[in-house]
Amino acid sequence: MDSSCYSESFAGTYDVCAAQGARMCRASESLVPNNSGCGYNNVFFWSQTSCMDGDGNEGIYAVRASLWSGVAQECRTDLTQVLSVRCCCDACEAVPPPSALPP
Repeated sequence: MDSSCYSESFAGTYDVCAAQGARMCRASESLVPNNSGCGYNNVFFWSQTSCMDGDGNEGIYAVRASLWSGVAQECRTDLTQVLSVRCCCDACEAVPPPSALPP
């Protein structure tokens, strides 16, 4: 995955992640993104997890996480809202950190 920073609608987030060979993160995968790049600390991003709002409308969870306020999830029904993009990559988890790579 490249390290570019993106902000997109729900559909745009799906497209960005797919183009990177990744997928949208599930709400349950919301790790605290403290200083993980792009200035996305405490900023909402789209997940792939569906939800129902208080009025019974279907939506998708937007997730925000930080060391200071913890993890928050909001059920968003307007999927055209532009939020930060975070992608998850199952295959990437097996890649060792740079310090563990041979010279």
